[in-house]
Amino acid sequence: MNAALPVLEKAKISDPYKVTMDISLAVINACDALLLLKERPGANKERDLILSKGLPVFFSIEEIIELGSN
Repeated sequence: MNAALPVLEKAKISDPYKVTMDISLAVINACDALLLLKERPGANKERDLILSKGLPVFFSIEEIIELGSN
């Protein structure tokens, strides 16, 4: 979402939600994991993309810290 905001501010977009999701999914596609803080339609699409690649989804910072300490 944050990656899309500057683009949307500069461009005249007819469907801001679609462009936001396109940018967000492109960014997420380059990630190795996802920290899902809250389920929402857009966040769930990001989660589904990560899961479709067989990558982990974390639901708290503590999960990530625990993984790093093992």
